[in-house]
Parts: sequence; C-alpha cells; structure tokens
Amino acid sequence: MRSTTLLLCLGAVFLAANGYAVPKISPELREQLKKSSSVEIIVKMAGGNKAALQNAKASRQMNTLEVRASTVSHFLQIHAQESQASLLAFLSQQEGITFKSFWINNAIFVQNASPELISAISLREDVESVQFNTKVEIVRPTATHKVQTRFQANEWGVSKVQAPEAWAAGYDGTGARIAIIDTGTRGTHKDLAGSYIGDNGWYDAVDGSDAPQDLGGHGTHVMGTIVGANGIGVAPGAKWLSCNAISFWDGTSASVIACGQWVVCPTLPDGTSSPDCNKTPHLVSNSWGFIREWDHEAFYSEVIDAWHAVGIVPIFALGNEGSACETGRFPSGQENVIAVGATDVDNALAYFSSRGPSNFNGTLYLKPDISAPGVNVRSSSSSGDENYEEMSGTSMACPHTAGVAALLFGIKDDLTYDELREILTTQTTLDLQPTGDNCNGTGDEDWPNNSFGYGLVNALKSVNAVRARK
Repeated sequence: MRSTTLLLCLGAVFLAANGYAVPKISPELREQLKKSSSVEIIVKMAGGNKAALQNAKASRQMNTLEVRASTVSHFLQIHAQESQASLLAFLSQQEGITFKSFWINNAIFVQNASPELISAISLREDVESVQFNTKVEIVRPTATHKVQTRFQANEWGVSKVQAPEAWAAGYDGTGARIAIIDTGTRGTHKDLAGSYIGDNGWYDAVDGSDAPQDLGGHGTHVMGTIVGANGIGVAPGAKWLSCNAISFWDGTSASVIACGQWVVCPTLPDGTSSPDCNKTPHLVSNSWGFIREWDHEAFYSEVIDAWHAVGIVPIFALGNEGSACETGRFPSGQENVIAVGATDVDNALAYFSSRGPSNFNGTLYLKPDISAPGVNVRSSSSSGDENYEEMSGTSMACPHTAGVAALLFGIKDDLTYDELREILTTQTTLDLQPTGDNCNGTGDEDWPNNSFGYGLVNALKSVNAVRARK
C-alpha cells in the first residue's frame, strides 16, 4: 500500500516537473517545483467557504455589524474544523513542515512542502487546489518625498474632496471604524495616536510585533489620509485598526489571508486570543495587489465574500500600471470591490493610474469605480512622530475614498455595500480633464468610463445624500 501511494506521488511530481497539467496543482506552483525542492503552499479545501456563508446568512442572528461578524466567524470556524480535520491530522504526522489553518477561506498554509508532499495532498478528494504562496506587493508609490513640516491647514486632497465642508456640517467620521491591510502603522504619530482604537486594534501577520509599527513606511501614510488629525485626513473622527501583511514592500498570499481573517473579528496581537467583534471595522482600505505575472484574479475572492457576509466594505487601489487600458491589479479588478483611480490637483487623471476594464471570471467590468486625489499627497510619515512625506499613487487615492466612506458610516453605521457604493458613485465631481483616450468603447465623454470611473469622490455631496436618507 505504501509503495503504491509513493508511486502515485512520484508520478504526479514527474508530471508537474515536466510541465504537464496536473489536476489541482496551479501552473505557478508547477513552475516553482522545477526550481526548488521545498516551497510554501496554500491548500484550498473542496467547497471553500460557500456552505458556511450560506448557513450564516440563514441564521437569524445577523441584525448588526457586530453580530454578523460573530455569527459569520462562528460558522466559518466550525466549517473549517470539520472539513480540514483529516488533512490537518495527516500534516501533523509529516516531519520538517509547519502549517497554519485559515477559517476565513477554508485553506491551509504549509511551509517547507516537498514535491512528494504536494503530490500526496493534490490526490486527496477533500482538496480543491494546491497553490503557490505567491508574492503580494504594495501598489508602489511612483514618487516619495520626505517633508519635515507642513504649510497649510488642510492638505490639497482633503480640500479637493470637500471634507472640510462636511466637517463644518458636523460630520467628521465619529462612530466609524476603519482598518487597513498594509505595511503597518506608526501608532505614536501625533496625528494618529488619538484615533487608535486600542485593544484588538493591531495584528502583525509578518513580524509578530505587539504594538503598531511600520517598517515599510507605506501604511502610516495611507492611515494619515484616512483618519489623520490636523488636516491630513478625511475622517479625523473615525477610529482605526491596522494589520501588517507586507514586510517592507512585499508580502504573500498567506499574510493577506491572515489579515483578512483578523479583520472579521479582531483579536489581540497574537492573532488568536480574545476576539472582539465589537471592534469589527466598517470598511477595509487595501493598497496592495497580486503580482501580474500570474493569473490570481479569483484567489482572494472567498476572503472578500466573507467580508461582504459580515458587511465590511472592501476598498482597493486599482494600481499604478497605467496609462494603458486593462492594467488594473487584482483583487481590485473584482466586481464586488470599490476600486480607486488617481487624479492630480488639476483634476486630471494621473499618468500612472491603471485603467479598466477588468476581466474577472471571463466577464469585463468597468474599473476604476471612482477616482480620488493621488499625486503629491502629503501625509504622516513612519520616520518620526512629527514627520510627513509626499507620495503619489493610487495607494494615496484609495485612502481618500476610504475616508469619505468613513464619514458616511459615521452618520449611518448600517449602510450596506450596495448603498454605500451607490452613494459614492452618484455623488461625484464630474468636472475632470478629459484624457482623450477610449477603453473598451467608453471615452471621457461617457460616464462612467474606464479612466475615472463614475468621477471624483465628493465628501460633501455624499454626506448630504446620506443625511437625506436617514
């Protein structure tokens, strides 16, 4: 029996190493097996998390964000325990590997996996696919300039989206909770320290640190634009949570899954203890994407599906690979996320801003959904508690949109994804400079289009629309 199993495994490995299609083993992993005898993998269980999400939806305990978070996480955990039990028992008998179970998407992360082990896993009926733990990148800024001082009351992007007018009407995001998945956050920065949510507000999926930090320098800038005080942030009254998934500039599938899971019902910094769904954020701002060399369009879908089941709104930077059409990254190219493009101070599309449409599961979708300021944006710096820096990128546009969304949740905390998206995309500024380009038959004279989406996000118009519905 043992020799038969070994022959099956070796046969599968031979096929993988020689480039033949092997059921369940992803093309990228087959390539990696040619280069290395030990790799990191993500094993997705058969059926994923769909049954658990359906059972959670059928439950009557789904009336508030906090209760939905508790209910959804409960059903997902029970489902993962049952469906992963046999494979986890098998893995525990293997020498020289470490592994981690994820309940949010019903998957298992395995380190130091040999070709033989990968083959054995791929032959199991309870396994849907075996994928390489692929690289994830921050949507890298196109320019960074350190600034030690600030010279204006409100940063230009904050003013451009008319956030100060929303504050003057009494709406600054108070009551909203926002999270980012990024390089972390310098929690002691003078413009961020006062809005940190505190316990259960930090998880480091990369370095395991106990308190908010930012070794990469990107997340602190993003966070400042969302909630920063003293005119750098759109929603200074909101509270923030932060998850570090990116070591400096690069992360992995496993790290963004870990952060996506933590967001559903945040724990203490160890990632497992004392989950508190009363800290579940209303939205998650993401300025990262999978590398473009491989097709990862649907990899994060089940995590995003879980967020939707809870009522957490996913907002993503579209990417800095423009100006050609069809250059958006995933997961921002998915249908059910709000993807953001970048504009400059003159309301022109940034030259680097990725454009749509996106091809998701064989269907073309208009992207970006919306645009926001993203050129020479000044915000908080991770280099010091009183330091600032300028960055350019859709990574800077995404948090402007997240900040406007936080203002709306501060007014009406039970907004659904569909309601929020409809408000953001209908209450926009359309006085934008045309590019003269055409992507998938939509030029700048058409709204929406694959350059600007539905237009420039507008805080005041959006706030007034929510107030009218309340």
